[in-house]
Amino acid sequence: MAMKSSGDSRSYDALMRDADRLYENISPAQKDALFELVVYPVRAAALANRRYFSFEKAAEYLAQGRASAIEWAERGRQADLRMNLETDYYNQKLAGGKWRHMMAIEMPAGFGRASASPRLRRRRRWPAWSARGGRTGRGDRRKTGAFEA
Repeated sequence: MAMKSSGDSRSYDALMRDADRLYENISPAQKDALFELVVYPVRAAALANRRYFSFEKAAEYLAQGRASAIEWAERGRQADLRMNLETDYYNQKLAGGKWRHMMAIEMPAGFGRASASPRLRRRRRWPAWSARGGRTGRGDRRKTGAFEA
């Protein structure tokens, strides 16, 4: 399969179709593993791409006063809805609920590239955790002997 540029949603759609085709033709005993490792990540990437660029285009068209802004916003909303359904399936039904709370559509605040910045880490008040593994209620983990982020 020839790939287009990384920002081309048709490439993501083609990957999603390929993953779906594999999923339809695989034995039932292997479906959960394929969904965990291939189908969900591919669908999530495709839908996140679709959602992001649809909302971007909707905002651009709205600023230009174009009526098609509504259509693009709806495309983004539909992609977001499907992402929620896919994630709910992964967390609630896949492998009998084995992976409950494993996937989230968005990373929680404080994770990712911004949290790697030492300047941002110093400003953030992390929750304190006791040596027993519970919250102490204080905002400074260093006093409890917990590891530094």
